[in-house]
Amino acid sequence: MKTPNHSQANILKVLEQTKKPLSAQEIWAEIQKQGQKIGVATVYRNLESLKIKGLIQIRTVHNQAIYSLVSEKQNFATCLQCGERTPLGISLAQSVEAPTLQSQAFEVYYHTLEVFGLCSPCQERSP
Repeated sequence: MKTPNHSQANILKVLEQTKKPLSAQEIWAEIQKQGQKIGVATVYRNLESLKIKGLIQIRTVHNQAIYSLVSEKQNFATCLQCGERTPLGISLAQSVEAPTLQSQAFEVYYHTLEVFGLCSPCQERSP
């Protein structure tokens, strides 16, 4: 696997520092704040490359792609209204991933389990 280029290293650094999933626009803004000159299109291209290398994962929340480091191995319950994420504390990796995919010669970079609904505060605000 190729090592990350300078732009990719900057993206990984931003995701590591913020410790939360970010959109491509948010990543670009953080890189700009650090004084790095990089275009938004370059961020998108590098995010795709990092995803293919298995270094980041992508999810969609509120019709927006958000990116996080693959080292984030928790699974989440995500509120559809406010986007708040709550760790579930469970993993399917050992029970599903290993026996099924290893027999199919499939290299797994990461897995996700996400439950969607409304958190308590949003339930109270909903009509």
